[in-house]
Amino acid sequence: MRQSVYIDILVALNIFVNYFLLLETSFITNEKTNRVRLLLASTLGGLYSLIIIFPKMNNFLSLLLKLTFSITIILSAFKIKNIRHFLRLFATFFIVNFIFAGIMFAIWIAFKPNSMQFNNGAVYFDINILTLTIMTIFCYAIITILAKLSRRKSSVDKIIDISIEFENKVVTGKALIDTGNSLCDTFTGYPVVVAEYSFISSVLPEELDTYISNISNLETSSISDKYKNKVRIIPFSSIGGEGILKAFRPDMIKINYDKKIISTKKVYVAVKKIALSNGEYCAIVNPALLHSIEREELLVE
Repeated sequence: MRQSVYIDILVALNIFVNYFLLLETSFITNEKTNRVRLLLASTLGGLYSLIIIFPKMNNFLSLLLKLTFSITIILSAFKIKNIRHFLRLFATFFIVNFIFAGIMFAIWIAFKPNSMQFNNGAVYFDINILTLTIMTIFCYAIITILAKLSRRKSSVDKIIDISIEFENKVVTGKALIDTGNSLCDTFTGYPVVVAEYSFISSVLPEELDTYISNISNLETSSISDKYKNKVRIIPFSSIGGEGILKAFRPDMIKINYDKKIISTKKVYVAVKKIALSNGEYCAIVNPALLHSIEREELLVE
């Protein structure tokens, strides 16, 4: 027996669900957006759900349409900066959808409601608004808890706010916490933050600026005694090869991490002449810096 599909319920249901999925994507990625954009994108998702009333398509065409609408939804919901930024949002939205669909499929397997239908990658179930609200909030809560647990276990690939202070000058910008950066100063063991020269140059005094900007000259004789004990040569190795970076010790670094402003003096800043990203961030933080700050706070307490 073919189940009836009510268009108004179908569209309203998918607008409601897509709004929460986009809200969850925004939460997980720390991406700020406005509710109007989320509602617009959710409405596009609601319109896509009408595909369920069309004759069954082959899997390839169904997947292609799903991807096309998903891309459109992400572009509508968020202000995209570059391709990497888009891929990060798209992947998160896809994972959130996958988890939500898994939970809903588990409900379908467990209770086998007659009013639930799947076709062309879309889902429809004729339920009252209270049940729908409870189910969606339940799924939202589960995904949120999983996201928070994941954040506690790892800070990988998280973009944070950073400020670097030196001789009463301050620069602020975005930094990426990256496990790929394990650089530390050999003598002190202090973690190293890698920063773009264009980002950090404004806080450097002239003689330090001259020294650091000249990559080939490692001799420190031109630097006054005031700064000699503040500079370091940091060797590094990567997929692209090996090399060295010139670094200096700032007066203070402050980062906005886990909804707290935390600071430390036990750090070096290595300077790189080339851009680290396509404008998404201008510094890379060694995760060990966060642990060293936590130890400092424990000692103070």
